[in-house]
Amino acid sequence: MLRRSSSRLLVLDPDNNVLLFRFEHKKGALMGQTFWATPGGGVAEGEAFEQGAIRELFGETGVLVKTAGRQVAQWLLPSYCLLARWLRLTSDTSLFVSMSGPCPPQLDRDGAYGNGCPPVAEPSGT
Repeated sequence: MLRRSSSRLLVLDPDNNVLLFRFEHKKGALMGQTFWATPGGGVAEGEAFEQGAIRELFGETGVLVKTAGRQVAQWLLPSYCLLARWLRLTSDTSLFVSMSGPCPPQLDRDGAYGNGCPPVAEPSGT
């Protein structure tokens, strides 16, 4: 079975707002679906989970940090990935908590719409 390693970050501003991206799929197999996600993504071969988190945060927000913060969780779960077809894989994910200054402005990269740092409660019910 394939294995995909990834890192995600809970980026908190001084008011404890969480940086989230809203993904709105306009085409493909997920067309019409919307979901919220924290910054993060795949870890490169030979790359540490923390380094992957730092690289992904910079790539998605332009924010460069020296550390990803404290690792608060790691999980290994069966999952699925859509690459030309659905593939079954094992998802190995680490989660870091990072404090930031004011959240970055709205973003529009790779199909993601960054809502800056909405209140933690905003995504519920969406």
